[in-house]
Amino acid sequence: MARILIIDDTPVAITVKQALVAAGYEVHTSTPPKRGARLAEPGPISLAIIPVLLPGNDRLDSLRQLRRHFPSIPILTIPGRSPSDQDAKLLAQLGSTRLMDYSFTPTTLLGAVAAVMGHRFDEQK
Repeated sequence: MARILIIDDTPVAITVKQALVAAGYEVHTSTPPKRGARLAEPGPISLAIIPVLLPGNDRLDSLRQLRRHFPSIPILTIPGRSPSDQDAKLLAQLGSTRLMDYSFTPTTLLGAVAAVMGHRFDEQK
């Protein structure tokens, strides 16, 4: 079973967690966000999800820290608004594997998770 870490303490994390748990993923959350890298240490993480507000906040530090300590973990970032090209480049430089639109649905979330983790997403499940 894939183990997913959500580094967030907002209502977005609840929505994301509910969709992932319903799809059969093991989901852990980290609050405050700075603890995210420490939470990833006890066991293998298949994916980290970090909702971020742009420009700048402590979640960007979490992204940077997670990438530094765990360079191979895919990281899905969800900006709090539509990112500019500059924002997208910054997130990629900090270690984001994929950027997902904030106005996601459970289906688009699960599709993005499957794509980042390298497996096929079947909407019919």
